[in-house]
Amino acid sequence: MRYFVNAIAEYKFVLVLNSMMGNTEGATEFGPYDTRDQLLTFYEGELVEPYMDEGPDLFDYSGSGKTKKYSKTFRKGGPLEWYNPLHGQEFYTPGYYGHGIHEVLVGVDSINKLELLS
Repeated sequence: MRYFVNAIAEYKFVLVLNSMMGNTEGATEFGPYDTRDQLLTFYEGELVEPYMDEGPDLFDYSGSGKTKKYSKTFRKGGPLEWYNPLHGQEFYTPGYYGHGIHEVLVGVDSINKLELLS
């Protein structure tokens, strides 16, 4: 038994990045944005010349409070500061761990079963 389903929603764009202080496969979403251009404007507005900055070493389990140097590419104090940037093809196709730009269906207000298909 299958139903034909009608959903009222819209497509948006979401930026998915991984934290430089977490696992490679970690992912955080930023957005949604109405257009890909709006997302890229946000992303490019956060980029700065690469710089080094000190922060906690979250992989030091000794409890010593060690710090380490991080290479950053986003503005200090901004929402993307502690995230790794996108690379190459991730601007067009999400990478192996899903980092990149995604077009997603959001805001599903209602789903109606229109008819039973046999």
